[in-house]
Amino acid sequence: MEEAKVHGMRDMSPEEEDLIHRLHRHLGDRWEMIAGRLLNRTAEEVEKY
Repeated sequence: MEEAKVHGMRDMSPEEEDLIHRLHRHLGDRWEMIAGRLLNRTAEEVEKY
């Protein structure tokens, strides 16, 4: 994930990863809604993850 750090993104925690997977299963590619459930994450960060 070195590339992500270069672009200013922080690594996702295991809890964030789990939540992203669960929300994506329910919401699909609605990155803004998913990011809204994560503290200090943008839709772009979540989508690129």
